Amino acid sequence: MRGCPYSEWSWAKDCEVCKATPADKPTHGAVKCDFGYEDCTEYKAKNQKSKPKEQP
Repeated sequence: MRGCPYSEWSWAKDCEVCKATPADKPTHGAVKCDFGYEDCTEYKAKNQKSKPKEQP
């Protein structure tokens, strides 16, 4: 099982951070980062930006 692709360990901050947020905010061990991250606001926003727009 994999967690959120935007959640990773920061050695400099010595904690897990969310790379989808501008300031790489700590996740504080959020369960959502491991399970159900598709419902995370930051994850949704990041994915909307990366999806190509559909042609009419």
